[in-house]
Amino acid sequence: MLLRCPACGFSREVPEERIPAGTRRIRCPKCAETFELPATDSQEAPERSGSIAAAGDAEFAAQPTVAAEAAVRYAGFWIRFVASIIDSFLVTGLQLLLVLVFGFATGALMNLGGYGENQIAGAVGITGQLFALVFAIFYYVFLTGYNGQTLGKKVMGIRVTDLDGSSRVGYGQAFIREVPGKFISTVLLGIGYLMVAFTRNKQGLHDRIAGTLVIRVRRP
Repeated sequence: MLLRCPACGFSREVPEERIPAGTRRIRCPKCAETFELPATDSQEAPERSGSIAAAGDAEFAAQPTVAAEAAVRYAGFWIRFVASIIDSFLVTGLQLLLVLVFGFATGALMNLGGYGENQIAGAVGITGQLFALVFAIFYYVFLTGYNGQTLGKKVMGIRVTDLDGSSRVGYGQAFIREVPGKFISTVLLGIGYLMVAFTRNKQGLHDRIAGTLVIRVRRP
């Protein structure tokens, strides 16, 4: 069965047997709009009509599955904030180590004296700073794309997923979320991050840009 949200156009082919019995309305995981479940061979239209309260909503996913919304526990602002602090300490510590290593190399070259050596020393210092930046990007993009968990998220028991709440995000999606997505969330005075506290799916602006969710996989 092809489920398509009439509000935002998000669609996914979903096997009928995966639709929970008694489901009458579907909630879109992208825009949160609810709409009537289309007619199927196994369900008559009268059975499906009725209020949301009478039958509850189901959320159709970005992969071929339908799950009750209650099955997905979104990670809120504070647990994500603590995870980001842990990651920041880890990344900053490793970046400082890299800068120190390149700094020692710079000092050694400068002690050699001469104009040419000083130019090389300056290039080494700049290279060290660039390497530290590339390391930070690699840390967040690789771990998020690999299994959805940086070390901080793993400690706090949360994971980045696709919009279905279970599928792993790819490296391309992780890059969009972690680099341009978070850059935009940051330059907007941090409002992109604060959106986590106020949106139904606990999505930051970077999550919405990349099409991701952050969910709880266990209680920390």
